[in-house]
This record gives sequence, structure tokens and C-alpha cells, in this order.
Amino acid sequence: VDVHEIELHKEEYIEKFKPYAENLYVYDCVGMNLNEVEQWAYEFEPDVIIMDQLDKFYVSGEYSRDDLRLGALYTGAREIAKRHNCLVWAVSQCSADGDGLAAIDLSMLAGAKTSKGSEADVVIGIGSTSHLQEDNKYRQFNLSKNKINGWHGSVTAMLEAEKAMFTV
Repeated sequence: VDVHEIELHKEEYIEKFKPYAENLYVYDCVGMNLNEVEQWAYEFEPDVIIMDQLDKFYVSGEYSRDDLRLGALYTGAREIAKRHNCLVWAVSQCSADGDGLAAIDLSMLAGAKTSKGSEADVVIGIGSTSHLQEDNKYRQFNLSKNKINGWHGSVTAMLEAEKAMFTV
């Protein structure tokens, strides 16, 4: 199904989505801190928490450098995942080092590269060599696991924008 099909039969798809909608919570959490996320997780017992721009969440404490704050933030998010037995998906920006590159790695994370990479179970960088060209539908998923025995590699996928999906 693509976006055009959904638009043509919008009411039908709204009905099909209703059983899932009651389990989906979307919050505009500008200024939210990790303690509030923790309380929310206790209350709702989610399977998945997606934190868009985790770097902008607040973590309590005094930090002399931003890399220390980011390290505490990513450690806190990881601990929430452990305590609530759920997936915590944190979104972060790539630094300018990754602009226009298909191969993106841990060293290209914005901010505290070491602190983020060491606390994340896996980092998935999505790269594209010609992101300014509208007809470029290929993306390279670069996987980095910051463990001695972790697998590092890449997978090329094609973006199907109409379906909001990637295919390999």
C-alpha cells in the first residue's frame, strides 16, 4: 500500500489502524527529563520508547563538560531499557563529518562521540552519497556495535518513500 492508496481510502485505513492506535502514545516532550521518561515507563509499561533527539533531553546533575552530560544521558536511557525490559530507540544527529557520505560510523556522531558510542548497544548510521538528488533512493545502513566482539558492517537499502519503507 502506498500513500496515494491510503489517501483514496482514508476512512477504511483509519478503521484498520484503530486496534493499534490505543497502544500508541505520542508526546511532544520538549524539555522533558529522563526522570519523567522513567515515570512514564513505570505507568505504561511500553515495549518500545523512541526518543527523538535524545541529546536534547534533560538529565539531572552538574556537568563540567557537555560530553559528560551526554554520557550520563545515554547511560540513563540504557538503564531505562534494562529496568523496564523494553527497547529504547534514541535518535541523534550526525556531525558535519558525515555530510554526503554513504559510510557513516561512530566517530561521526554529533557531540560526545565516545560517550554515546560506548553506552549504545548498537548505532545505526544511515548514509547517502547524493542526498541532495531527489531521484537517489539508495541509503546505506552502517551498523556499529561498540563491543570487542561486535559486528560492524553495512547494508544497502532502497527507500520506498510512498510506503515509508526500506527494502534490501
